[in-house]
Amino acid sequence: MTRYSELVDAAVQDNNHYYNYQDRCREFALKLTNGFFDFLGISREKDDPVTFYPPNEEFDPNEHKPRRYNVFGGMDLQDEGIWMINFVLWLAKDLGTSRTVAGFVGVRWFIRDGGSGFKVWHGFDGKEYTISHEEEKQGSDLQAFYQHVFDELKDILANRFNNVLKGRESVMGFAIPPDRDETARGEGFS
Repeated sequence: MTRYSELVDAAVQDNNHYYNYQDRCREFALKLTNGFFDFLGISREKDDPVTFYPPNEEFDPNEHKPRRYNVFGGMDLQDEGIWMINFVLWLAKDLGTSRTVAGFVGVRWFIRDGGSGFKVWHGFDGKEYTISHEEEKQGSDLQAFYQHVFDELKDILANRFNNVLKGRESVMGFAIPPDRDETARGEGFS
């Protein structure tokens, strides 16, 4: 065996480790996101309120024809083997014959396979949860994480306007309700 073929073998072995890790994390990310959407009671078949987007792209809610990504398109490998997952939940109310968007909220999760289980957290400084690799233990671990994320998102949405007034958040994410649309235009909004 030549030294060159040793280099090739080392590269192939490293690639195999990477792709095995990527496959495990992608499989878990799919389970994690689908479980969360089930937890929220979201039907993704009709009027899908979820938009995944790559972590290295800026999300533009006003994009005329937004590109649609699946969960894998919304993932990117970061330092220390951490996968970042980005998606937006569009918040809409069904008004019988039509739907009105009440706003949206961005969600950013981080996952890493920690050996004994997956480490997951919501946001850059979020509380870390360990989700067991053992199938029978995953349910309660996942439910605790989903409840935590739900509580955080609900708090963000319930206090968004106050946070804007205090300068802690940008105005992005608000929508004008249909019954206020004409009033808002009369007040100088377009």
